[in-house]
Amino acid sequence: MARLPTAAQDTKSRTHCCNGRDRFDRRQAGGVRSRYASAVTGGGVADLKGKVAIVTGASRGVGRGIAQGLGEAGCTVYVTGRTSSAASPPDLLSIEATAAEVDALGGRGIPVRVDHEDDAAIAALVARVATEQGRLDVLVNNVFRTPNPPVYRGGFWTH
Repeated sequence: MARLPTAAQDTKSRTHCCNGRDRFDRRQAGGVRSRYASAVTGGGVADLKGKVAIVTGASRGVGRGIAQGLGEAGCTVYVTGRTSSAASPPDLLSIEATAAEVDALGGRGIPVRVDHEDDAAIAALVARVATEQGRLDVLVNNVFRTPNPPVYRGGFWTH
């Protein structure tokens, strides 16, 4: 299997955030993500044309990358999360921005603002997908929220 470049090897497409962590530059994100997908799949991308997916927590991080990968493979992706943007172009870390990237990569991105702590909102999302698409082929459950106050004793990473 091909080896993915480390962050130290792939600094060309990264910028530095104000919080000290690296993030992908918006202008390069599609190219970098595509290069990673090609490395993982041995140079190709699985054909998922016509498949319907929901990706939760897709405005940033892993969920965003998975939504982009599914878009590149030809999926219709319901991009869900709480961070929404009415701006044009949309704010970088929003479900609308991720949906636009899914579109640009060859899929169809549909942004849906959903608070995944609300069971009624989740039921409405699933009902919408059933009504609009008639089926759901892929579900990526990527939401997580650290409890406040934390239920852990000590730091989060020690558990």
